[in-house]
Amino acid sequence: PFTQTLTGVTSFSPFGVGSNGTLPVKYLSFEGSLDNNNVATVLWSTASEVNNAGFELERSFDNKTFTRVDFIKGKGTTNTTSQYKYTDVIGGNNVNAVYYRLKQVDFDAVFNYSKTILLINNQAEIAENATVYPNPFSDNLVVDINTNKSKHATVVITDINGKTISSETFDLNMGTTKLDVSSLSNQLKSGIYFVKTITESKTQIFKIVKQ
Repeated sequence: PFTQTLTGVTSFSPFGVGSNGTLPVKYLSFEGSLDNNNVATVLWSTASEVNNAGFELERSFDNKTFTRVDFIKGKGTTNTTSQYKYTDVIGGNNVNAVYYRLKQVDFDAVFNYSKTILLINNQAEIAENATVYPNPFSDNLVVDINTNKSKHATVVITDINGKTISSETFDLNMGTTKLDVSSLSNQLKSGIYFVKTITESKTQIFKIVKQ
């Protein structure tokens, strides 16, 4: 498991600036890990704190909608290093990636957001699925592949006898990647074919009809 820092995703600096121009919290680190049991461990440390009531830990699965997990009490005003740790037990189905940020709140209710971090579980089973459409098709064929991490995919088109007609390798991003296979499908004559999608973790075969 590892932490990826996302920069430029909030309107606040990673350190946060108070209403009077001071730094209410100076962060030294903000990181974490995600295991196979849907348990995230979030760690952060501060070099100093001024008028800090505490932190609201917020979680998101899409980096857009964040929900409050819990409030962790701060140290008020201190010039010594402070360490924080929170264990977030996430319910539901298998979680392969989750975003976290801190909403630091002063005693006078002024708040600032930290940077956002992305925790990815590299050990989790890959939730991967391919879709081929439309079927039947007359012009362009579309292949969508959903995966929880970046990887490569090879799309192979064969005729009804298993003879390879075309093959091309594509780069996949985390999430759903739409593959442009028009250069592969446009050369097909009317008939029945098979599309095979091959990645490091899964191979899927689809029967298609070219009109």
